[in-house]
Amino acid sequence: MRQERSLIESEELFRNLFDAASDAILVAPLDGSGRPQAFVKVNDAACRLFGLTREELCTMGPGDIEHIGDGIE
Repeated sequence: MRQERSLIESEELFRNLFDAASDAILVAPLDGSGRPQAFVKVNDAACRLFGLTREELCTMGPGDIEHIGDGIE
């Protein structure tokens, strides 16, 4: 029971840090050959940076946003 509570608290802490981060964070799993797939989680800072919703970003992968970021400083 104590371990379960600790895990829940850790997950909540991670979620809060992820969501509150001022830097863009985008999470993409790798396929069997190590190539990144579509994003599965993005934070608000990533949405603001790219001007897209979470849903839009989660249909894209790193290769799709390379050109979106051109000119962003």
